[in-house]
Amino acid sequence: MIKTDELSGQNSKAQKLVKITLKNIVGLVIVFSTTLNGTEKPDPVALYPVQINGKYGYINQTGQVVIKPQFDFAGYFYEKRALIEIDNKKGYIDTTGKIVIEPKFDYADNFSEELAAVLIGTWDESKWGFINKEGQFVIDSLFNYASRFSDNRALIGYRSMELTNYGYINNSGNIVIKAQYENAQDFSEGLAVVKINDFYGYIDTMGNNVIKPQFFLARPFHESLAAVAIVHETLPYEKWGYLNYKDTMVIEPQYDAAYDFYNGIARVMIIDEYNNGYFRFINKKGEYINAAQYQDASDFNEEYAAVKIQNKWGYIDTKGKIAITPQFESAASFINGRAKVRINNKDAYIDKTGKIIWQEK
Repeated sequence: MIKTDELSGQNSKAQKLVKITLKNIVGLVIVFSTTLNGTEKPDPVALYPVQINGKYGYINQTGQVVIKPQFDFAGYFYEKRALIEIDNKKGYIDTTGKIVIEPKFDYADNFSEELAAVLIGTWDESKWGFINKEGQFVIDSLFNYASRFSDNRALIGYRSMELTNYGYINNSGNIVIKAQYENAQDFSEGLAVVKINDFYGYIDTMGNNVIKPQFFLARPFHESLAAVAIVHETLPYEKWGYLNYKDTMVIEPQYDAAYDFYNGIARVMIIDEYNNGYFRFINKKGEYINAAQYQDASDFNEEYAAVKIQNKWGYIDTKGKIAITPQFESAASFINGRAKVRINNKDAYIDKTGKIIWQEK
């Protein structure tokens, strides 16, 4: 469950400008939901969800179906549990395909630190609680919003009228940082983004202000750096740069969008004077890893990043070289050595050589 809000940068002026004016960028988000989020990564389990004849099952690394298609939806495994859906209800299976938590939840998150946030009822009612891997509630359904655990903290929210205040609980369900923030995000590397009086800063797991609220937008720390945005002195919209733990700007704000570091590399977006936008990749010194400009791109994972060139998707390696020739209609991040792509209007999985190991019939 990912809280879609302004913290992600998707509501920024630069992103809106791109979506409205740039015809050469067709969808800034890859269609498959495999973009990694902070410290949340699937298990190193070689099981990959596939849809066959309208039902989801799983294949192994060689493309053999090992869990028969039977679910209306199936996700990747997190802590030996995968989220599945049957008749609009969410539950969980283990790595053998056995249903270990019956589908009875209206909304549910992946497991993290042995617990998962779940909701029974409508989103408007929004009473979230947390279950263990046996499906038992260990933290009662008390919250109008709840996210995954990270650093023994889970983001929760209480709604009053149309406003929600955010705080954090520990894995015993105790409030450890009171709900006081206008907006907030999960902890990552011991720090969390919070919004106070319209500006974003960072707190530690005890709620201490470590980096004072001063940014127009901010993203979580990843690989010791965080993307932050400031309002540019001469432009009507923000510019993004990168901050370290010491509140020092190590890469000056200059980008129209900036994302997290993975494998020592981050993707950034640049809009030129003609309102043409493109993506590039930088290292931690702020140096571009190659001279290429991409229509769209994903973050690096497992040393590969998906890139879009002339309306086709392929992959580059961490040196910026083409590793898999652009040929796909869409492409997702590599997870456990396999990536989901779409070719000839059919879903498929490929290995790191670009070989198709499974394709939809």
